[in-house]
Amino acid sequence: VPRYALLLKDLLKHTSVDHPDHQNLTLALKKIEEVNFYLNQQKAVSDERLKLISEVKNVHGFKKIDDLVVPNRALLATQRVAYFNKRKNQCQGKLYIFNDGILHTKTKPKKDKEKLVKLVPYSKVIDVCKDDEGFLCIKAKKDIHRFYFASHALRNDTHDIILKYWKPCR
Repeated sequence: VPRYALLLKDLLKHTSVDHPDHQNLTLALKKIEEVNFYLNQQKAVSDERLKLISEVKNVHGFKKIDDLVVPNRALLATQRVAYFNKRKNQCQGKLYIFNDGILHTKTKPKKDKEKLVKLVPYSKVIDVCKDDEGFLCIKAKKDIHRFYFASHALRNDTHDIILKYWKPCR
């Protein structure tokens, strides 16, 4: 499609303004540019979905990948974290930060697989904060999730990304 736009631009450059076809060529160029813009947008959406599928393909616990890969969901960041499970055992996991929520997984040792722990939509998040012990705390309606990062910089970056998309209900 871009080559047609270039062809029409070149043709317009060599067509006088008073020529009977000038107006139609101008209109055709505008339509071609609109189609090209639309195609580029759709390609970006498709690329984003493929990126998301690639990132989460090793997460087990969803009935089907379509439960996670939904329209308008964008993956913003992923971070390795440590956390304590309900039995107070330290576990390794990963946070997937989306524009509409946070996916928390547990990494299986010595395997390239992750298990779904929780998908927390921002609509269920009450507060996001950094505590004095270096944890990022995500308070949801039913529970609190505390994550430890490899550095304060990673924790702060993740905190900032979440705050950009989470809209507190006040």
